[in-house]
Amino acid sequence: MISPTKTKRTILALDDDEANLMILEKAATHSGYDVKPFLNSDKALDYLNENPKSISIAVIDKMMPKINGIEFLNCMKRNQALKHIPVILQTGDVGVKQMQEGLENGAYYYLTKPFTPEMLMAILKAAENECSLFDELVSRNAAEQKRIIRMMSRAEFTIKTFTEARFLAAILSQASRTPSHTARGMVELLLNAVEHGSLEMGYQKKQDCLVGNSYAQEIAARLSNEQYQNRSAKVHIQNDPTEMRVTISDGGNGFNWQQYMVPESSLKLNLPNGRGISIAGKLLGNIQYNEKGTEVSFKISTDNAAPN
Repeated sequence: MISPTKTKRTILALDDDEANLMILEKAATHSGYDVKPFLNSDKALDYLNENPKSISIAVIDKMMPKINGIEFLNCMKRNQALKHIPVILQTGDVGVKQMQEGLENGAYYYLTKPFTPEMLMAILKAAENECSLFDELVSRNAAEQKRIIRMMSRAEFTIKTFTEARFLAAILSQASRTPSHTARGMVELLLNAVEHGSLEMGYQKKQDCLVGNSYAQEIAARLSNEQYQNRSAKVHIQNDPTEMRVTISDGGNGFNWQQYMVPESSLKLNLPNGRGISIAGKLLGNIQYNEKGTEVSFKISTDNAAPN
């Protein structure tokens, strides 16, 4: 039996096929989520507009009448109250061009039909990272954070856990002109440094744990293991008048980062892992890894307006 999630969140499920909607609703409920199901795009959008804080994750069928999945996604991204909600697109069309279209429009994942309950659960749990990051962003005093970060000419931070990675991404991104985009891209790189660097969690091992619902247990075990518990990732920042330069380094064995920087990597959108670096590259711009893959750097255009 699938274990329920620790923090219960509500999912908006949209599919014009009643049988598919029932399958999705049953699988998500069994995974520990509340589900708000809709067969009609207009009614789903009306509900979101009237209840913007009630939904944590949206799972939308791409091929919908009247308002299709991409159009629905665009409606959400144009709404300031809804744009933070991670959107998972359901589709049987998994070509690179179609997935690239979804990614460029802000899709968080693709869920290919038919899907197993285990795969749905793994993708929903991965999407919860986006929810947690947004929670970090809105819980902070942005003006004070921006003032402090921009007062630093240089700084170095040490992170060991995912919680610390999300916290630091939320803090540093406040200096950016686009905090939410910067935070999402940065947290992908920070999580990668902890997960694949400090804890040596490889791609296939992570996927197996996500699908097997043992990911949290595996991470906890590694954090308490003497082999890994004293390791950390370093984050160095340098502020210039119009930009912040960020370098993230870890003490791991490195990885083949090149395979995640090519357009074909967008195919990994229909899997529960393997697309973070591609997303970070699109959100942050020109990210640069060293040859081994143990250090990545990028620049953030900063918001130099005086904080209130």
